[in-house]
Amino acid sequence: SACNANYSPDLLPVGPDGMIRYTAPTSVPGSSACGEATATADLGVLPYHSTFASTGQDGWDTFGGTWSVSRGVLSETSGGTGGNKAITGSSGWRNYQLKAQIEATSAGSVDGVAVRVSDPGTGADSYRGYLVFFDTGAGDFVIAKENYSYEPLATVAVPGGVATGTWYTITVQVNGSHIGATLAPAGGGPVTAVAATDPYKSFPTGMIGLRDFSGTASWRDIAVTALR
Repeated sequence: SACNANYSPDLLPVGPDGMIRYTAPTSVPGSSACGEATATADLGVLPYHSTFASTGQDGWDTFGGTWSVSRGVLSETSGGTGGNKAITGSSGWRNYQLKAQIEATSAGSVDGVAVRVSDPGTGADSYRGYLVFFDTGAGDFVIAKENYSYEPLATVAVPGGVATGTWYTITVQVNGSHIGATLAPAGGGPVTAVAATDPYKSFPTGMIGLRDFSGTASWRDIAVTALR
């Protein structure tokens, strides 16, 4: 008889970091036999912290690019202008802080994070949400709105520019219609701040994302906490 792919799925907590493993029967193409499919994702419960060192890319969906994990660092190594993205979290996250360390690993790379993400797809601007990034070529720190098109909301120059091969900490707070962000060298140094308000309150909730453009990048220590 045909395999019932929805029969008796299993859920199993994985470690202490809010990860869950889902296992269910699945049909085998071209056969009436049953197979097994297993996947891991985070539960979308805050606070959230990346577990790249222990679980690799589990829980992250990627759109474009070539992604790999080594020693607790998630890297994208294809580059190009496709706006490669990795997405995780819950569509119900509303007001929260995202903190991440980012390293541009090729000259001219434009790298950052996204908040309140929804409807992601492959393509440079193929998602909805707010993008916060640094531009190693122009030396700018930017907040932009992405709605399957790119709209900059606020831009500031980073004193001394942004270096390739240096880890930076980006902190983003999204609260109501306000988006505020800071950028600083991870090892310590001057802090650059930028802020914007979306009067249309376009994206009230959404996931988080990592994104590069015109180059390659690495990310580590991704943390999300709720804002009260």
